[in-house]
Amino acid sequence: MRSLNEFTDLLWERATPVPSAVASLPTPRSETILRLLAESLTDEAVARKLGVSVRTVRKDVATTMSDMSAHSRFQAGVYPARLGML
Repeated sequence: MRSLNEFTDLLWERATPVPSAVASLPTPRSETILRLLAESLTDEAVARKLGVSVRTVRKDVATTMSDMSAHSRFQAGVYPARLGML
């Protein structure tokens, strides 16, 4: 039992809070982008579906990732999914 408590304490010390920006997501645009990317659509397919340029989609993805402090597209999808936003 002692090792389990020590392990739990170690995990707690190393834990990092979810970025506060995630709590305010999703905006309607970022929610749409994240949902389409979660469906495994490429930037090109998302652009066609939304009727915008690929460049616009990439800018929207970059903005969404920045707002969420995500370092990858995967992280950008995991944060809102864990919080039940997607």
